[in-house]
Amino acid sequence: MKDIEREIKIILDTIIEKLSPLKIVLFGSYVYGKPTKDSDIDILVVVQDHKLPRYKRAREIRKCLWNKVAIPKDILIYTVDEIKKWEGVKEAFITSVLEQGKVAYEKQD
Repeated sequence: MKDIEREIKIILDTIIEKLSPLKIVLFGSYVYGKPTKDSDIDILVVVQDHKLPRYKRAREIRKCLWNKVAIPKDILIYTVDEIKKWEGVKEAFITSVLEQGKVAYEKQD
């Protein structure tokens, strides 16, 4: 397994353990095939709900990953209701991530 794949697995496993997400979507240059040496891993995490404001939600995950993975990561955590607000808005960031990103995890019923 390549280093990047190993690090992505560690990131995904940590997110699943800590947040019990409904879905995790990878997007950005690593998924679209154009990473550079300065690229980060872009991750959208969909949760049922969350009590913290969106800008604070990924702190715990980042702390858990601090000494486990070297690759830079951008973790965005959205609730189902926040995603629903943008449904049908073609130009919305969230819409493009969900349409073009790669689903790395989806909770099974």
